[in-house]
Amino acid sequence: MKKYLLMLMAFVCTVTSFGQEKNITVILKNETTKEVIPGASVSVVNSNQGAVSNDEGIFRLSINQPSQIIITHLTYKAISLSSNDLKQGDNILLMQENETNLEEIIISKTPIYQVLAALVENSAKRLSMPIHLNTYCREFVKNQGKYSRFTDGLVDLHIKGKAKKVNIDAIAIQNRSYGLNEDEASEQLIGFNLDKIVEKTYEFSDLKKLCNKKSEKDYDFEIKSNPSDDNIYIIHITPKKEAEKLLYNFKVAYNRSQKLILSVDYKIADSHLQYSKEMNFLIMRFMLKRHKFKANFKFEKDRYFLANTFADVHFKAWNKKKNFDLEASNALVVKGHKDENFSYDENEVMDSPVLARNENNIKTKYWEFDSGLTPTSEEEKIIEKLASKS
Repeated sequence: MKKYLLMLMAFVCTVTSFGQEKNITVILKNETTKEVIPGASVSVVNSNQGAVSNDEGIFRLSINQPSQIIITHLTYKAISLSSNDLKQGDNILLMQENETNLEEIIISKTPIYQVLAALVENSAKRLSMPIHLNTYCREFVKNQGKYSRFTDGLVDLHIKGKAKKVNIDAIAIQNRSYGLNEDEASEQLIGFNLDKIVEKTYEFSDLKKLCNKKSEKDYDFEIKSNPSDDNIYIIHITPKKEAEKLLYNFKVAYNRSQKLILSVDYKIADSHLQYSKEMNFLIMRFMLKRHKFKANFKFEKDRYFLANTFADVHFKAWNKKKNFDLEASNALVVKGHKDENFSYDENEVMDSPVLARNENNIKTKYWEFDSGLTPTSEEEKIIEKLASKS
């Protein structure tokens, strides 16, 4: 009888522990160097839950039942483990880095710009639409080297349309924005246009410019293998030295069997930043000093959808009265999705696709375990400082 009572108690304890949420914090580190790993994508199997590790290698999840967790990063071998293997509170996981000397250059009979064109066309067609994405959006703005605004929020994105024309309705579920008094320039860079970010990502508009023979005049194309996954290839696109214009470095990872793009990563090439030119911006002149963008996609259970995006921009701006030095970053993390039988009130659609231009609406501390992107300790200090001055 005692044996059966012990078994019953163990069963009850198991049920009880997963009747409540288990808050898990994980720090990802390089197995060899012990350096933290930012930008790893985290998925909970058979759940819509997703997250991304921050600049301190940290991600947080709230799990209410035993679940399989998959952690992926292009430069590391994927990790798959059960939530039962992680304790409540802090955990450290070590990831094994790919051996870059094992990368192979893949010889393609088809011109690589044509390979890219086929990938773009197929990926745009396969993206699930209509789809409802539950996202967390976060933005920082700096002016003259000092933080001037912080914005974040839970935003539902309702995406519909076709491969060549995507329509987005954004609804802010909860949001907050703290900032100093905006001046003429930083008012224009108060935040990012979420509609434009999602639109250009779903339409692959930045890659389409490279899908023609003319692009070979400015760029070199190369395909390399991924040592940790034979089914993933990476297209490297680099500016030619003789191309005297502002050009970018591109990396496009794709699934060979599905012919679907998994990630797009590009930034202004250091070698070609010298060709940045003055341009008009409303009543001002400006010049780009830094521009980076990354988008990751997920493919699961015949659904193909956006997982997260990261944007970072730095430019100098000026007019007759004043000079400005503006920087801004945006992170958009998909926490969940639904692609059928969803409805929403169109009257709730944000008046402005710029989250910072919408009134604060705070019901819970959604940024703690419900965001999918944990703020670093330094970011928390910045947020607290801006909130106290607003």
